[in-house]
Amino acid sequence: MSKVPYEAQKDHARQVDAHLGFEIEVVESRIERGQTDRETVRQQWIGLPTQSLLTPYTEFRYMLGQLHKVAPISDSSTIVDIGAGYGRLGFVLEAHFPQARFTGIEISEPRVAEGKRVMKAQGLTRSELIAADILEMDLPDASVFFTYDFGPPRSIQELFVKFKIAAKQRPLTIVGRGRSTRDQIERQYPWLTDIVEPKHLGQFSIYRTAE
Repeated sequence: MSKVPYEAQKDHARQVDAHLGFEIEVVESRIERGQTDRETVRQQWIGLPTQSLLTPYTEFRYMLGQLHKVAPISDSSTIVDIGAGYGRLGFVLEAHFPQARFTGIEISEPRVAEGKRVMKAQGLTRSELIAADILEMDLPDASVFFTYDFGPPRSIQELFVKFKIAAKQRPLTIVGRGRSTRDQIERQYPWLTDIVEPKHLGQFSIYRTAE
């Protein structure tokens, strides 16, 4: 677990956002003003303070370091981030593991547009953001997925149906962050917990299927 206090991590993330040229507060305000559907507001975490909505860069760095220990990140690795927000994970990945590829999937089009703008401005070449609902598309052909409490329990369940199908074709590594996601995995998905022992690290866990 990272020893840096979480408030300090959020302050650092705010500084990095500014350095990269993000205008996240502006985009989030625009999203909040334009959205009145309560279900959408809840599912997309609209209205939360920015640094509570997004995973800090330092935590992503720690997560990637721990992932690399159990599932080495190589030039053939594609890491998919489900509920990617502005693509922060892609920036950390290109900085520390530039040989890998990043695909971020985010349902909010304004967040994707802003993330893509900054990725282009910063010259990221191995990262992409896609505006889509993961439940309405095919799962990307990758072996490493980051996922969070991106929606209600039934949505998380639908995603793990996709994971289970994919796991029959290739080994999967799933980095789960969030109480609901990890609780569902531990209670309902023995194919992710009973063969390869999960690695629990503070706010996230790393799950792997059998080779």
